[in-house]
Amino acid sequence: MAISTFFLVASAATASAAPCDLRSDMGARELHEVLAQRAVELVRTAARSDAESRDRLEQLIDPDAAFGLGAGDVGRPMGSGAEGARAVVALMKADRYRYLGWDYMDGPVDACGEHEASIEFIASADRQVYPVTFHFHNGRVVEAKGWSRSFREGALP
Repeated sequence: MAISTFFLVASAATASAAPCDLRSDMGARELHEVLAQRAVELVRTAARSDAESRDRLEQLIDPDAAFGLGAGDVGRPMGSGAEGARAVVALMKADRYRYLGWDYMDGPVDACGEHEASIEFIASADRQVYPVTFHFHNGRVVEAKGWSRSFREGALP
């Protein structure tokens, strides 16, 4: 699915200074799963406002990470760092998520290099889906960009 996006790029210098907590022996399949789950954890955590969630967001997100969520034909930058993540999560009001599995050959990867994970967040009541691409460096989110889309679903005979 192709989606239009509009976002600021996070500072690579800041991201490269962060320590990487990922194992160096991960293959592509395991890394895909770990990063996708980190993106989901980020959204779950950003929905809360307790001290524990603030600490965890600092671990998951580079402070300069740009967040945004476009709609229609308008890009909407939502801020940076934990506050940007919280703004996106508050706007989405998602109650479900989905992402595609790694259905390719597995192989060695530089887990702490630059990677991305695409997750669809779904607000069932509003019939909105939010495809968001999270960009990672050193295992931390350095940018997240997405778009708001309406959807319809139904059963097939």
